[in-house]
Amino acid sequence: HALPPSCVRFYDDELHVGGGPGGQAQLLSAGADRTLRLQSIWSAQQDCELSQKREAAKRSMHEVEPRARLLPPLLQMASSQRREREWANLITCHAGSPAAICWDTTAKRLAPHTLPARPAAAVTAVAISACGNFGFVGSELGAIDKYNL
Repeated sequence: HALPPSCVRFYDDELHVGGGPGGQAQLLSAGADRTLRLQSIWSAQQDCELSQKREAAKRSMHEVEPRARLLPPLLQMASSQRREREWANLITCHAGSPAAICWDTTAKRLAPHTLPARPAAAVTAVAISACGNFGFVGSELGAIDKYNL
């Protein structure tokens, strides 16, 4: 990250000794630079930044600062490897955003859908069920919505 990390989580449903399948152990990290990274704790060659190209394309090309074209700072994230090859398996909530953002870690990019809070309010918390099928979105109004991922 270009700026200090604000949120770091292991990307694994179960932490195995020596990593997960094939010895892989990974971290998800979000920084004040508005980036989201997937990093191996064993090999820096496997580190990557998840793409925000879709969000950047929505913003005006005349934005002075490139960072202004990225998603707002990340508040919280939840992930599950149970269904990672089938659908989005990472959910994030961002400062002041009315919807949680879904990510596809297999393709290392934003998923095509978002999970809006109902009634409309800023999203403050996210979670994914143990089975990996459901995403939960908590809003500043106290509501918790359940979505089929």
